[in-house]
Amino acid sequence: MAETTFIWIGPMLLMSGVGAVAFVRHYITAREYDYVAFAFAIVWIAGAIELSMATGYLPENMLFNTFVGGCVLVAVATGMFGIRRQGTGFQIRNADAR
Repeated sequence: MAETTFIWIGPMLLMSGVGAVAFVRHYITAREYDYVAFAFAIVWIAGAIELSMATGYLPENMLFNTFVGGCVLVAVATGMFGIRRQGTGFQIRNADAR
């Protein structure tokens, strides 16, 4: 896996950048935060760091592990808050869902 690590880490960082750009672009145009895009960006950066630790490119220490765990918790919380704030998430079971 170590030979193809950069093939995986590169797109993960690219997806994190896409999420960050979407977050900033939405804030500039609408003057409000896009929590789902922020969660998207932070999950991908945490995945890239975790994969880098798993393959030995980054040292596996408590700082990186805590950072990745914190990223996952923040991403879940902001993603849930963003979906709840949109008001349209997970309404399939309702008869009047749009």
